[in-house]
Amino acid sequence: SNKHKVYRKHTIPIRMLIILLIITSISIIAFFSFKSIIDKKIMNSSIVAQKLIKLNELVTTKYSYTKLLEVRNDRQFNGVSIPFTQKYFMLQYDGYIKAGIDLSILDIKINNNTNTITLKMDHSKILDDVINQESIHIYDEKSGLFNRLVLSDMVDEITAQKSIVENEVVKKGFLKESDLNANVLIEAILKDMGFRNINIVYNQI
Repeated sequence: SNKHKVYRKHTIPIRMLIILLIITSISIIAFFSFKSIIDKKIMNSSIVAQKLIKLNELVTTKYSYTKLLEVRNDRQFNGVSIPFTQKYFMLQYDGYIKAGIDLSILDIKINNNTNTITLKMDHSKILDDVINQESIHIYDEKSGLFNRLVLSDMVDEITAQKSIVENEVVKKGFLKESDLNANVLIEAILKDMGFRNINIVYNQI
């Protein structure tokens, strides 16, 4: 009877130990299986591309401006202004320019062994140049007797100024700033996806 009691006392812990080992083994197997699935998703370049392409055009920089525009125009003959043909206007308006990366054009390479991703893409470009029509304020205008001032005159001048403003901000480093901002944003996205080593390479212009 005493021997039987001793046997029972020893068998209970052994059974618990076996059950504990089985549960632990199952947990370890499940953990690594789940981790393997996640790693496969992270290391799949097509999935990375899909996530980035969903962003379409990544706007990284915005430049707002106010423009005062003064235009005089007259008709000439042999370099001499013709009387009563001068037209004139002065107006002010607000606008903004957005720059960013076109993420529909990407070249992605992934190294599974080092958990490294190399992303090759185009430099930033101007994505939008918008004039706030409600902000247009005409200070002065004058029509020539033989050269009438019409709305299209103002529209044409404002449109021509858009490219001038774009060139000015590009010379000041607007697109370079956009590239730097894009690096920060894209690296944050890729790190959130699990990548430790990130290389961003730009195509030559």
